[in-house]
Amino acid sequence: MSRGVHAFKETDLTRAVRAVKKGGLSIGRVEIEKSGKIVIVPNPAPTGESNG
Repeated sequence: MSRGVHAFKETDLTRAVRAVKKGGLSIGRVEIEKSGKIVIVPNPAPTGESNG
C-alpha cells in the first residue's frame, strides 16, 4: 500500500535542522504540513531569572 508522493524530502528536513542548530538555537519541535512546509519552533532561551 503506497502512501503517495511526499511534498518534502528527508534531506530538506535535515538541512533545515542543521541550519537552526548552526544558528545556535535548540529545537523545541518540528511541524511538517501536508503542503511540504517545514516549521521549526525553537525552545525558549533561558532568561537566567528565577521565579522565586
